[in-house]
Amino acid sequence: MAAQREETQTAAEWQSTVAEALQATGFTGNVVQRTIDGIGTALRLDHRADFYTKLGGTTVAIKVLMVGSTAA
Repeated sequence: MAAQREETQTAAEWQSTVAEALQATGFTGNVVQRTIDGIGTALRLDHRADFYTKLGGTTVAIKVLMVGSTAA
């Protein structure tokens, strides 16, 4: 429970810091959402497939570690 509270506080601090930086710099471009879909969408098309391919391999590796098996 405490870890979740700390994560929420950190996310709120990050959002505040980003908003302050955007205002200070006058940046008006698109801000990429820090999610898999947000990053994937922001990538150029010629890099997007590689991103998802590498991500898929990472996801499988994490599953293997979590279940202790090589079955995907």
